[in-house]
Amino acid sequence: MAENFSSSDVLVTAANILYAPKGTALPDETTVAWNDFDSWPSGWEHLGYTASPARTTYTYDVFELGVEQSTSPIIQRKTNERATTDIALSQFSADNLALVTDGTVTSTAAGASQKAYDKVVTGGSPYLPEYMFALEGYRPANTGGSEQPVRIFFYRGTIRLNGSIEFAKGAGTNIPAQITALADPTKAVGAQLMEAHIVTNPATS
Repeated sequence: MAENFSSSDVLVTAANILYAPKGTALPDETTVAWNDFDSWPSGWEHLGYTASPARTTYTYDVFELGVEQSTSPIIQRKTNERATTDIALSQFSADNLALVTDGTVTSTAAGASQKAYDKVVTGGSPYLPEYMFALEGYRPANTGGSEQPVRIFFYRGTIRLNGSIEFAKGAGTNIPAQITALADPTKAVGAQLMEAHIVTNPATS
């Protein structure tokens, strides 16, 4: 048996979190480098600094069918398939707060006897806006060790506040949030929830 040790496949990486309107093109794996947000397709927005590691989880429940003729289940089926990403946004901006609370931002410019400020209002709507989401990290190329992007995409998903906003004299104020993927029925069965790109080497020319 051949050995399967590859240090290039071991990730130690910061994370970038981006979102876009549904249907926005994904970044090209060949032309869009790690940390090169100006090259992402139009519509993608970066969510800024994060205070803790981004944690993406893929889970599902299992339905098992037992029959009288067997002591073991004879079939299993997935139910409640879920993919989530948990993040903590460091930038307490009106845009970030509105995004995770389904709010609306109104900005007032500074003027005579008027301070500049942003107002966020929310509450009362049962609907959750849907977006595309992306998590980006990097890995060393198999040849040469240059930083190559590793990306996870949710085609369709929601984002919500997922914890307390704390004002404290001994800690930064963060916005804890959870992104939840939803199935995209326009895609083939088996490819409706999420997509990952793991770039292993740069182009040869």
